Amino acid sequence: MKSSFFATISTAYKTFAQAGQAIAKSDGSGFWMCIGRADTTTTAAYGAGVNSLTVASAAGMNTGDAAAVLLEDRTTQWTVISAIAGNTIRLSAALSGNVSAGASVAAMSWL
Repeated sequence: MKSSFFATISTAYKTFAQAGQAIAKSDGSGFWMCIGRADTTTTAAYGAGVNSLTVASAAGMNTGDAAAVLLEDRTTQWTVISAIAGNTIRLSAALSGNVSAGASVAAMSWL
């Protein structure tokens, strides 16, 4: 994923994309192309402030992928995967809210 992804895509376009889907850059300079997506769930509950999650499977996830984590308040926190060790993913930003066990986590690779 390009490091400038979040700088050039508007909040409205932070969406769950499928591989092959193109999203317009908010600055009008072109498109981002989703080149991969992996979906999983958390294996435990986590509190706000945590930046590592153990998931059922990290298969298909990559360092640098955009990550969407479903919070208990039913909002989605967008961040970036900064490291992966087995089925534990480290997020570049700490959770802003609580996460339930079995919560949805999606990772999308962008080009």
